[in-house]
Amino acid sequence: MLANDNRTAAGTLIDGVLSLELRAEAGVWRPAGQSGPAIRIVAFGEGAASLSAPAPLVRVAEGTEIAVRVGHSAFRRRVVVAG
Repeated sequence: MLANDNRTAAGTLIDGVLSLELRAEAGVWRPAGQSGPAIRIVAFGEGAASLSAPAPLVRVAEGTEIAVRVGHSAFRRRVVVAG
């Protein structure tokens, strides 16, 4: 799992619509780096890219339409996203 520095916006902006494909998966997060403790969390990845914590950054100008597809094939129950 990669640390997300939130410097790169996720998705593709075409004709005023941001299209974004995310997937939710369980992964191991090491907030203190590779030598620190490992914490198992559910995180998001964009497309086939590595999972990241925090999740991929969705940044758009006011009024931009956002089309998001979220997959979670690894889970038997639904994933609830807030925010």
